[in-house]
Amino acid sequence: MRLRIQNVSGFVLYGILLATCIIVAVFYFGGETSYSEQHLANPSMQEPAQTDTLLYWVYFLLGVTVAVSLASMLAHFLALFANAPRIALKSLMGVALLAVLMLIAWWAGSDVPLSIPGYETEEIPRFWFRVADMFLYTIYALLAVLVLLIVGNGIKRLRC
Repeated sequence: MRLRIQNVSGFVLYGILLATCIIVAVFYFGGETSYSEQHLANPSMQEPAQTDTLLYWVYFLLGVTVAVSLASMLAHFLALFANAPRIALKSLMGVALLAVLMLIAWWAGSDVPLSIPGYETEEIPRFWFRVADMFLYTIYALLAVLVLLIVGNGIKRLRC
């Protein structure tokens, strides 16, 4: 008996949800890091012992999401390119607009470190401050576009 793609994706979803619940529970109830191993500037604050585990899980999920998204976009592009090359090239317009938006956000970003008490930024290259600003500004712009599209779609439905 063949499994349908919905069954497989459902199993994967529930597996990821279960793993996430376990990791979050271990994060919250797994104790605290000893004083000698803490990375906090303020020793009166507490650091959960499983912070690294949670962060690595988030990095893993982000990486899988990006990889699956890019693979799916590439597969769709190649399938469309085989039948209609002109339409396939037009479908790359969204990627090109995102690249332009990120370039503009890069130029708008700053490489000046933040002044945070108890936090030393000398070991971080200035390049990463600009990268962080670029991603933040890109997210802000995409959220603004999303809100405008939601409002515009609502207005369009009211008129029709």
